[in-house]
Amino acid sequence: MDCRGQTPLLGSNYNLFHLLCLSKTPTQPGRNCYTNGPIRRIGALSGRYDDAVRVVQDWMSLHQDNPSQVEFLHIEIAVVYTSKAYHRRSKRDESIKNAASHLEQALKIHASEQPETADTNLLGIGGGYEVLGELSENDKCQYFSKARKAFQDQWPLIQGDSYTAYGHTTPLEPLRVDVRKHLASVEEKSTQAGCNVP
Repeated sequence: MDCRGQTPLLGSNYNLFHLLCLSKTPTQPGRNCYTNGPIRRIGALSGRYDDAVRVVQDWMSLHQDNPSQVEFLHIEIAVVYTSKAYHRRSKRDESIKNAASHLEQALKIHASEQPETADTNLLGIGGGYEVLGELSENDKCQYFSKARKAFQDQWPLIQGDSYTAYGHTTPLEPLRVDVRKHLASVEEKSTQAGCNVP
């Protein structure tokens, strides 16, 4: 997957998936944008993933009054654990479970907020689950299913022609294109893994 030309961020309530995809460097063939970007490098440069998680948790403790920020920070922590799972095979299962736990927490916060306007956090969460499905040996189908649901739940939040926030107008069709691509990718990966696809 090539991350060039991805959709710009939507206001200040952006999600990590798009932040990572804004890099002009294409990923390696078959790699997801979720694991190719600056946040991944927080821990990867020195292999200090747990320190990177602590830094983000410290940020989170300062933003408990802002559910959107906490949701975003849970996604960031999931990215760090996903990178750790990718780079440290001996800790892969533990790191995948930790990443999944933080994606689940982000989903709970998202559900409690019940956004009604353009919001792309589910695209980031779905991208996280998609990567976990690729990395997991035993729970591929579970993670692909969660990715599919997040991508499907994203649809009602990206209707219309554009979204304007903080003086910036962003067209929504590129987001819908991303969601369609990821849904197709998850369906293909689910089939290859032998998952029961509804």
